[in-house]
This record gives sequence, structure tokens and C-alpha cells, in this order.
Amino acid sequence: MSLIVPIWYLVLAGILPQISEAIYSPALPSVALDLHTTATMMQYTLSIFLLGFGAGVLFWGRLSDFIGRKPALLWGMILFAIASLVCYLATNIETLLLCRFFQAFGGATGSVIGQAICRDAFDGAMKGRVFASISAAMSLSPALGPIIGGLTVDYVGWRVIFLFFVVGGLATSLLGLKHLPETHGEQSRMAPKPKVSAILHRMIKDPKVLVFGGLVGGLNGIGFAYYGEGPFYLITLLGLSPTLYGMSFIAIAMGFLIGNLSSKFFHHKGIAYQKMISWGLTLVLGAGFLFSVFALSGLISPHHITMSAFITVSCMFISAIGTGMTTANTLAFALDRYQDCVGTASSLFGAYYYTLVSLITFILGSIRQNNVWLMPCFFWFIGLILFCLYKWWNPEAGTLNKDDFP
Repeated sequence: MSLIVPIWYLVLAGILPQISEAIYSPALPSVALDLHTTATMMQYTLSIFLLGFGAGVLFWGRLSDFIGRKPALLWGMILFAIASLVCYLATNIETLLLCRFFQAFGGATGSVIGQAICRDAFDGAMKGRVFASISAAMSLSPALGPIIGGLTVDYVGWRVIFLFFVVGGLATSLLGLKHLPETHGEQSRMAPKPKVSAILHRMIKDPKVLVFGGLVGGLNGIGFAYYGEGPFYLITLLGLSPTLYGMSFIAIAMGFLIGNLSSKFFHHKGIAYQKMISWGLTLVLGAGFLFSVFALSGLISPHHITMSAFITVSCMFISAIGTGMTTANTLAFALDRYQDCVGTASSLFGAYYYTLVSLITFILGSIRQNNVWLMPCFFWFIGLILFCLYKWWNPEAGTLNKDDFP
């Protein structure tokens, strides 16, 4: 494609809703106290955010096939800013829950439209490298977000976090208006569109789509569940301050960065993306197993705060490497056969895996207990399911099938 797509803008549009969770995470205990609600209800603010994100992905992706990628992205970001403002003004948990849904619904456009633009503009191995580059840049959010959020909570209060999102949403809209080209031209928009039901039927019958969506949903489910449960695990249960908790995400962000950069390097070396997915899932499974063993053995406890924090962060660091390597490849190659309806296919695919993410965070929030072993064992169990799911789809884990070449 002759259009020059600004990768930096796709990073910005994608990172804003993602960092909204990272910044918000250290504030969860403070918000619970201020709004006189429970830790479980605060977990639900994460679950409903992800539910809204899934609904938004479905809506904006389909809409972009008709009105274009650029206007769909800009309108979504404006809605994100408005909902963030109402979150700032919320005085009860019910208002916060409702506005978190619409905040995510609007912000979802940055993810689904960004992916659709990449699928419009790039092909083959180049698409894999672009996805890896964007994911690597976006891996900064798990580091910067909790640090900013922890400092904000400690010094100026949690409400200021939502003002940050208001400014970010409006700035992204204005920058997109100036710098973002339209990659889905008028001829493509006017062409006959397959019915959503027909595309959905194709995808449901496609094992690759089902498995890859399950992998993305499960791995992001672990990550978002940690955002939701992590502050209660490390701050409330183990005694870390919000600032130290936020700084612990530097290591986790480095894990995501290493995973994505490794994927980009292996693409240059001609390594099959199936093999990289297998390596990544092995790391996630191993990290979950180690985390569970340490927790069940008693090495993680409120009596050993430093050691407990080190073990927790180290295991999540390893898991993040595997997640970065796996998701960069699953997102890049899951929809290779859907170029005729990439916007709608991207929206259905995103809605599928974000529904899984929401379900995983909801389950952990519903079964949460004040002990150190439940979260690690839950993560290990999810990792085991994902590993077995991938082995079922590709039992030789790296063997190329003729239909699966990038």
C-alpha cells in the first residue's frame, strides 16, 4: 500500500486504553475505601471494563468497514474521553461501573482499528514484524502505568487518574485527525460486504481462529487478572506500598518487551511463527508452575515481604516474556484468510478473546480469598489449558502446514 501509516500513532491509540488499566490498578484499594465498597466490587470494575472493550471491538470494527478506519477510531476516542470525565466525577460504585463500561467501549477502537489498519497496510512477514514492533512499544505501559498510578494515588488521589485519560483521549483524536491516513478507501467501503452471520460462521468453523483467539484471551486474562488482583495480593495481603507495587511492573514490562523483540528477531531469522507460539506458551506454563510451588511451600507470605515480592515479580516476568512472544504472533496471523472482510473479522475476533479475558477476571474476582496460593494456582491452571489447546491444534508445535505460511 502506498499510504504511509504512522506506526507511532497506532501505538498511541492502542496504548491509551491499555495503560488505563495499568494506571488504575494501584488505585483499586483506595477507590474501594473512598466509595465504601468491597474488593470484589472493585474487581468487577475491571471485568466490566473488559466486557465493554469486547463490545466496543465488535461495534467499531464492523462500523469501520462502512465509514472507514479513521472516523471510527476518532469517534471512539472522543467517547473514551467523555466517559473518563464522568468516571472522575463518580461518587458511587454503580456510576463508576457504568462509566468504566463506556470508557472501554470507546477505547476499544484503538485496538481493533489499529489491528485492522495493520492488516490493511501490511502483508506476510512484514505484518508479523510490524505487530511485534507495536507490541514491543506498547509493552512500556505495564511499566509506566502502575508507577504513574502509584505515585498519583500516594500524592494527589485516584480521581486525577481519570483526568489523564480525558486529556489522552482528546489528544489522540486531534492527532489522528491530522496524521492518520484512511487505509480502507471509498472503493473498499462501497464494495458488497459479507453478512456478519456468514463471517461468524466461517470463523466458528476455523480451528485456527478459535485456538488463536483462545490463546490471546487466556494470556491477556492472566495479565488483566494480575492487574485486578495484584494490588490486593501485594499491597493489602503482603504489605507493599502503592508506589513500590507500581515500580514492580518495570520488570513485568521488560518481560513483555523481551518477548516481543525476540519475536521480531526470530521473524528476521525465518523461524516459523508456530514454533515461537510454542516457546512462549512453555514459558507461561513454567512460570505458573513455579509461582504455585513457591506459594504452596510457604515461601510467599506476609512475614517475608521482600522475598515474596521478588518471587511474585520474577514469575510474572517470565510469564510476560512468553505472553509477548505468543500474542505478537497469534494476533498477526490469526486472520490471514479474512482479507476480504478484515474489519468485521477483526471485530469478531477481538470480541471473542476479550469476552474470554472478562470471564477470566470475573472468575478470579468471584473466587478470591485472602491467601497467597489461589492466584498463582489459577494462573498455572490457565497456562496449562492454553498449552494443551495449542498442542491439540498443532501437535508438533512448529511444523508448518501449507496453509499456514506467513
